[in-house]
Amino acid sequence: MQILLAHGPNLNLLGERKPEVYGTTTLLDLEADVAAAVNARGGALLCYQTNHEGRSSTRSTTTGGWSMGSS
Repeated sequence: MQILLAHGPNLNLLGERKPEVYGTTTLLDLEADVAAAVNARGGALLCYQTNHEGRSSTRSTTTGGWSMGSS
């Protein structure tokens, strides 16, 4: 199982921007949790974050063989 986890604009700011509102968990923290779950099931995870929506959709069409989930 191969999973592409594509993150959209501004998610790189999780845990940094307004932590009193959004919490202190960072995008890297979330990716580590997902990677651990995927790895425990024998899979591989590829994470990708961009603040440019066009790049996100381009990346999703050029990752042959990877299933795509988005957040």
